[in-house]
Order: sequence, then C-alpha cells, then structure tokens
Amino acid sequence: KGWKETYWIKDAFKREKKESFHNLENEVPFFLDASNIPNSDETAMDDLETASNILKIEERSNISENESILTISDTTSGIHLSSSVEANANASQSCLATALTEQDWAMLGLGENPLVVATDNSNIMIRRITALLAQRLSNLATSRQCSPNTGEKKTDDLLTRTGVLSPAVLVQLRLFVMEIESLYNDVPFHSFAHASHVTISANKLVDAILKKEFFIENEAILSSNHLACFSIVFAALCHDAGHLGVTNSMLIKRKDPLSIQYSSDDTIAERHSIEISLFNLLEDGDYADLRQEIFPTDVDKSIFLDYVRVAILATDIASSHRRDQCRERWEFSFGEHTCSTDKHDNDLSVIIEHVMQAADIAHTMQDWATLLKWNFRLLRELYTC
Repeated sequence: KGWKETYWIKDAFKREKKESFHNLENEVPFFLDASNIPNSDETAMDDLETASNILKIEERSNISENESILTISDTTSGIHLSSSVEANANASQSCLATALTEQDWAMLGLGENPLVVATDNSNIMIRRITALLAQRLSNLATSRQCSPNTGEKKTDDLLTRTGVLSPAVLVQLRLFVMEIESLYNDVPFHSFAHASHVTISANKLVDAILKKEFFIENEAILSSNHLACFSIVFAALCHDAGHLGVTNSMLIKRKDPLSIQYSSDDTIAERHSIEISLFNLLEDGDYADLRQEIFPTDVDKSIFLDYVRVAILATDIASSHRRDQCRERWEFSFGEHTCSTDKHDNDLSVIIEHVMQAADIAHTMQDWATLLKWNFRLLRELYTC
C-alpha cells in the first residue's frame, strides 16, 4: 500500500504547478488531488485520500528565531508538534541524549517533545547529534576505566553514566559534528537532515540491543564492545558526507572525477565519505584530544577505523555485489548450518553492517508520515539528477 501512494506522489510531482500540490521547506506533500492524476483508479484515489487526511502540514509565515520552520498537525488526535531552538539550547547534553534515545522507534522524530521532534534546523541537529556521540563516547571511556577483574556488570550501568569526558574533548566533538555538517551538500535526500535521522535511528537500534529489547544471536558481542557502539553512531553521522545527490552508477556514466578517483570498485560515494570525514577531517584536523579519547592506542585506532569503514560501505545497498557479500556473511555467522566455532570473529562485523543498513533505511520501518517525508525527498533527488 505504501508504495502505491508513493507512486502517485511521484506522478503528481511530474505535473507542473497545481494548487492541489503544495510542498514546504521539508518537502512533504500536502493534499494531493488524485482526480487529476492520469490513469488513477478508485482504489488508488481512496488510499491517497486516506493518506492526505491523516496528515496536514501547516505553513506558518511569521516564525520567531526561537521556533522551527514547521508545525505538523495530526488531524486524528489534535496533537500539535513544534520544535523550539530555545528548548534544545537550554537542555543539557545528557537530557538531550536520554530524550532522543528513549523515543519509540516507530514514532522517531514525531511527538510533542521539542527535544526530539524532527527539524531541518542544522544548529538543533548538531547539538542533538553531539549529545548522542558524547553519551556513547562517555560510555566507552568509562568502560576502559573499569577493571576487567571486578566482575562488574557494565552494560546496564553505563547507559546512564556521564561526565567522564574532558571539556576539551566535548568542544572538539562539537566542532567535529559542525564540520561534518558543512561537508553535506544541499541536496533533497542525502543531506545532513538525512544523516541526523540515520544517526538517531542507529543510536536507537544500538540501545535496543544493549537493553535486549529484541533478540539477536550473540548480542553480547556488541553490548560488551562500547567502541563498536560508538563507531556505529559515528559512522551514521559521516556515512553520506560529501554526497552529490547522484547515484554511484550515474557518477560512473558521467565519468565524474570521483568515479575516476575511486575507480577500483563501484562504491564511490561511500568511499568518498570515508576519506573526507575520517582521513581528511578526523585524522588531519585539530582534534588531538578527541582522537586520544576515541583511540588511545594504535590498536584501538585500527579497530575503530575498521568498524567505521565496514558500517559506511554497508550503506551501498544499490550494489548487488555488496548485497550478496553481506548476505553471505550473515549466513556464515547466523545461518542454520553454520558451525559456531568458525563464525565468532565474523559476527561483530555482520551485526555492525546490518544495524547500519537498517538505520539507513529506517524511515521505511517507521511512521507513515516519516516514510512519506523521506520517500518524497528521495524521489525529488532522483528526478533532479
């Protein structure tokens, strides 16, 4: 059903200016007139009418600097959603991280809480993403301070521990997120707003695994590895940095300079994101304290870079070769006929890959309004390129 409505949205977008088709700064369709869509049938029109009645987008022309650009009204419940710059600025990092993490998966980015409601305001999102990364990095730092001989059960306690990061690390972390934001291009889908949604979704999935909210075989491999948990959220932030809003296949057809630079395989945009975010920025930038906190030893550095590389490359789901390899690794680790003694070392990489892939397309598994918003942006980007 969802794809049917998306098809009509795509068709409507092709039409030139129509009063019935209205898009705001977040590019969510508003009251599509199905009667004007060629070759529409009654079922499609009924579905579209239902969808348009569920969600109304209200544009406000006079908005103060302390408010977001959009208010969403759910006509079935009368819930009014608004995001406040002031509320986010006044909240502590731990409060922000807790609010973002405790959201319901299906309703992520929705609701009445101004600390979590989705917005394209980059300043708000930079602060939110910094809070999540600080929380994960704090957990990592605390886990390294714990003695392995105490027998302490770290996982539950570490979820709420904060305050172990130095001011220098926190400042550099915030600056790093700001610089990553500047690397994202102004494209409809593969933007910093998308990266933010993926980051919050990835953090939610990691949290669900840590809290055992759903079953995953060998989940202890991830829950006991706070470097891996941090790396997933970090990779989600960086995974589309520098994306041109053009598919890898299109880059190759156009003989884009990036396709020549990364000519060894077809995973062009993902490898570019890894290079500019990890090597050009994190390693070469003025982030000595942050680097020391993330990877205090060369071994930690090698492991961290590998985790992030695995996570970002996994987002190239358009590559049939990479999809097949990913499935093979999953079968090797979790297949019915796999020998447990052979697969242990592969398990963590497989979990990282699949958590990242799920986060990257999280909008397809969340509320209808979220699916509508991001599918529309993706269609707009594909039509533009």
